[in-house]
This record gives sequence, C-alpha cells and structure tokens, in this order.
Amino acid sequence: MSWNPGLRKFMLSLVHDPTPAAPDAGTRFFGGLTVLLVNNPWGPWETVFSSGSRRWPGGPSTATCGDTQWGSGERADIPTKYMSAVGKAFYLFSSGGDCLSIARGVLP
Repeated sequence: MSWNPGLRKFMLSLVHDPTPAAPDAGTRFFGGLTVLLVNNPWGPWETVFSSGSRRWPGGPSTATCGDTQWGSGERADIPTKYMSAVGKAFYLFSSGGDCLSIARGVLP
C-alpha cells in the first residue's frame, strides 16, 4: 500500500489468480491485477482497475527475460516516488515474467 499525496488517498495493488481452478503456474505467469483507492486503510475501498478473470498484462517478455508469457508476477507495487504531483499518473512495478516490469497508469 502506498500513500498518494496528490489524491490524499492510499493506493493498493493486489496480485491474484484469475483462474484458481485452472492448473497453471499461479500468479507468476498467469496473475491478475487489481488496483484500489481508499481514504482510510480500513475502507471502504474503491476499485479503480481490475483485470477480472484475465491475466495482466499478458503478452511476451523481452528477449532479455526469455520467451515467456507473463502475468503480474508475485508482487506489484505503486511507489510514491513515481506518482505525478496531482496523483493521477503513476508507475506500477511488478515481477511479471521474473523481470522488472513497469507499467504506466492514469486515473480518470
């Protein structure tokens, strides 16, 4: 969980298994992602992004990381250092495909 000073809210990114009944490798390569906002850590939480029953972000890794299809990895974080001054734009860092994966996010 990270404090977003521009929005004056907390942001939380959660990695989850979008298909728990499927025999896959779990979140490392098949993980889904949810991003939540909240005024107070005890809630109520607002979902600002969810990959739902799909993996996120999907797609092939770079040649450096090997030829894998990657999910969100074991962990995803939104560091305060990489948020815009108004809090609407940010960078999400994850371990998808066993590499440092960076995605830019923009809130409406």
